[in-house]
Amino acid sequence: AIDSLKQLGLSVNLTVFDTGKDVDSVKQIISSNLLSESDLIIGPVYPECIKPVADFARENRIPIVSPLSPSNYLLNENPYLFQANPSFITQLECFVYKLDLCRDQNMVIIHEGDSTASSMVATYKELLQSKVVSCPNPDYIHFKEVTYTPGSAAAEVVEKLSHSLTLEKENLILVPSNSEAFVSDLLGNLHTLATYYEYPISIYGLPRWHKFKNVQIDYYYSLQLHLFTPFFVEYSNPTVKSFIVKYRDFFRSEPSQYSFQGYDVSFYFLSAMMKYGYDFKYCLQSHSVDLIQSEFQFNQINTISGYENRTIQLINYTKNFEQKKVRSSSINEETTLDYRSEDVHSPQGVIVK
Repeated sequence: AIDSLKQLGLSVNLTVFDTGKDVDSVKQIISSNLLSESDLIIGPVYPECIKPVADFARENRIPIVSPLSPSNYLLNENPYLFQANPSFITQLECFVYKLDLCRDQNMVIIHEGDSTASSMVATYKELLQSKVVSCPNPDYIHFKEVTYTPGSAAAEVVEKLSHSLTLEKENLILVPSNSEAFVSDLLGNLHTLATYYEYPISIYGLPRWHKFKNVQIDYYYSLQLHLFTPFFVEYSNPTVKSFIVKYRDFFRSEPSQYSFQGYDVSFYFLSAMMKYGYDFKYCLQSHSVDLIQSEFQFNQINTISGYENRTIQLINYTKNFEQKKVRSSSINEETTLDYRSEDVHSPQGVIVK
């Protein structure tokens, strides 16, 4: 990132500290005053090491970026802290905001009824209900809610699910679950309904599904899965291609998600400082640069809080075995990727069990 910006005239004195996960090492660096003259601090990477450096940055009024941690509790009363990886709740809010819930469709929420996930499911439903309020006809929008335990007889599950589906319109199925066993079982049964009984189905899942190893990937495509994630690499992008070539040449290996994130964070903040100066945080709403796996839009809850990235990316698996990145605020407007890679005071929507 610095190499790219040097070609645009940026001059940087860069100091790198390898702290590992050792909080004591971080405290020693702070006490040595080696960070006192910094204009920008990126890291530490590990969440347990961020707090002492964030406190130091606040006391010395130095902008600091948390590049990977999704925990946003440190943003309270620290207007110098920037969190690049949005918290899960923030991702969920952005995801629901992008959903088009006002169309004529059959909406079904399916979860395992597990008490350990009850808080997340409740938050998910509250966000959906709030979004429905913004529709022109909220009184006519209803959600069905289905719970079941994985491992039940397939015929019984298929029959139970079919009672909530319709052949007349699209079945938008929302699955707020991070259980791989549950998701694998559910998608297998829904695949049967979509394939043999021709129910039109679209599934909306959670970011962790990207990492599942025991779910048949064919289900993602046949059920037109939509996932949200803060990071996604578009390998057809010329900037990405150039980065990969340089990375291979220098490191003799393939870049990982952390490699891409290092580039994005550094390029975004250093280019902002280059363009707007040390008070760049007041100008970030106007700062737009091409990154390689992230999109940044930082917002404060209040004037004394830190800045959290509030941008996610929506990825759609299509029946043509393509992955599409949804670029618009509407979940229906999409652009194909290279496969390698308003308040309305009305009653809230109803969830029907």
